[in-house]
Amino acid sequence: MKTITRDNLFGFFRYLISGGSTYVLYVSALYVGIYILKMNETAAFLLSFAIANIFNYLAHYFFTFSSKKKHGTALKSFVAVITFGALLGMLVTNVFKIFWPDYVFVGGVSYGVFWPLISYFLLKKKVFANKLG
Repeated sequence: MKTITRDNLFGFFRYLISGGSTYVLYVSALYVGIYILKMNETAAFLLSFAIANIFNYLAHYFFTFSSKKKHGTALKSFVAVITFGALLGMLVTNVFKIFWPDYVFVGGVSYGVFWPLISYFLLKKKVFANKLG
């Protein structure tokens, strides 16, 4: 059984800071897109997801995981993980929208609750792992 080390705890705390900031940026952009700019919900979702994940990549690369991988290598894996997250997020959002009609709330919950449970492992072990290959 693996014990929780101080480095793992601080790494996870940095992940929460980066992820929390990304989440606030995502929900804010989604709100502005839907309610202020009167965009289509899907277009607002994709735009806010793109804005948030550009920030998310940079925050995780430099702050959370301090990756030593080249940007080209890390970015390809990150885009694959984020594409999976976008599709999963839209699926979860559209399913839960049946029960809660507020798209910003449901989109925020799917992106802020469900996705972090999956992404931490993928980002730490696959995308930003500090090993060759």
